[in-house]
Amino acid sequence: MRRTDWSSVGWIPFYAENPAAGSDRFRGGYLYAELMGPWGDLRIKEIDGEKVGAEIGMTVQLFNTAYPFHYHHPQEIYMTLTKPQCIDQNKYMVMHWDSDQFTQERKDKGWQVAIDGSQGKWKKWFANQDSNKEWLTYFERNAIHAFYSIDGCNQTIKNSGLVTVWARSTAQDNEQSTRLCRPPYLRHHAPPA
Repeated sequence: MRRTDWSSVGWIPFYAENPAAGSDRFRGGYLYAELMGPWGDLRIKEIDGEKVGAEIGMTVQLFNTAYPFHYHHPQEIYMTLTKPQCIDQNKYMVMHWDSDQFTQERKDKGWQVAIDGSQGKWKKWFANQDSNKEWLTYFERNAIHAFYSIDGCNQTIKNSGLVTVWARSTAQDNEQSTRLCRPPYLRHHAPPA
């Protein structure tokens, strides 16, 4: 893809007006773009009678922010483009909703999952993201996942956040909304940002 492709898409501050998404810094410092898919510049619904469900997009997350735990029906992959200045600058986590790290309770319309990362437990859930090593991440359907980017080693504007390309294959199937995990079922999941 060319740089002009990304500069021409509609970048939106995805969570800017959603107080449930956490800090003002994250909400104002997270951008989302879709190049191909239902809201992208390329909107291909079918080819030779075959439904096309591909979505390709990009995100930018400002340093010293935490993207809250969230989940969605489509599986997706993330490709990290940012080369970190230090090994633990950008991190991600992913777990199934029925992980023994969480508490689950059966409800009338499904399951309620409580996420408690208190006493530093959340730190063990996250792994490093690096464009040279851990550059490709896969999230299964409804997997709970999150990202955070620290500020301790961001000394230049060139490297002041986390930039990723993402892809999904089911844009025309089922429920596509991203669901944020919210209190009271979420405690201490990442550094305050």
